Amino acid sequence: MYQPYPSSGKPVEPVRPPAPPSVLNAVKLMYVGAAVSTVSLIISLVSISGTKDAIRKARPSLTATQVNQLNTFIIALAIVSGVIGVALWLWMARANSQGRNWARIVPTVGRGSCPRSCSCWPPWICSAFSASRKRCSA
Repeated sequence: MYQPYPSSGKPVEPVRPPAPPSVLNAVKLMYVGAAVSTVSLIISLVSISGTKDAIRKARPSLTATQVNQLNTFIIALAIVSGVIGVALWLWMARANSQGRNWARIVPTVGRGSCPRSCSCWPPWICSAFSASRKRCSA
């Protein structure tokens, strides 16, 4: 006898068609973005040795302890933001490859609300990074 509903009680999900080539290319580029972010994190950590001198030049009134604490904070901030950036790239790549609709919208909204610039940081923190000095000297 024919049963119109599955007997297991679990809803049957519709079969998804394969992802279009443009989505597959976007996913590949997201993995490239994760790799570039990883390289950027490594370069940031390798080149962070001059941070203490930059802090001393930007804020000569700080004590040695304060300079060390700020240096530790900057290193921790670089590591945490770098790891979060890589994790977000990988998460979005996986979600897009699985065909999640929200995964196309979230990065667009997130990018608009959180630009990757130093405009939200105090200039004395940004001046610790010589590459960021020009963007932060407002």
